[in-house]
Amino acid sequence: MTDQTAHFWKVIAVGGLGAALVVAAMLGGTARVGLPLPISGLMLLLMLFFDSPAIGLPIAALLLLLAYYGWVRPIHAGKAQFTPRTWLMLATLAALSGAWYYEGWAFGLKWQGRTYTLGCAVMSGVLIAAVAGLGFAGNMQDRSRLSLLGRWLAVVWIITYGYPWLGEFP
Repeated sequence: MTDQTAHFWKVIAVGGLGAALVVAAMLGGTARVGLPLPISGLMLLLMLFFDSPAIGLPIAALLLLLAYYGWVRPIHAGKAQFTPRTWLMLATLAALSGAWYYEGWAFGLKWQGRTYTLGCAVMSGVLIAAVAGLGFAGNMQDRSRLSLLGRWLAVVWIITYGYPWLGEFP
């Protein structure tokens, strides 16, 4: 891989993370009780854990950046297709998301309403199915762009519908 190609993929990775954060911020900023527009539970928990948005938000952004680079790292080597490790990580994240919904379902129904809770769960399922479909298509057709889109969509899913806030807001 040439230096120019490696630089291109780094720009794509940073731009993809920025776009994913913009999507999450737009959904979170327009969230209302009763609408299935999620507020990222992971980001909110990190901000609360550090007891201050001024400290928690940069740490959350740094952790997301590190996770994103880990997720797209094979792309830097010119291997965008989903590897067995990618599939394992995706399955683990999907199982953890299912546990997140299972544990928070009653709180989501009580505090955000049925439409929000059920809508977020359905959207989570649709997004993870789309990620898997893009991963399979990218591998079967040997098309890096489909795999790259699948990896990006997985990040969007993780910070939006994969782990939405379910419960009373602090």
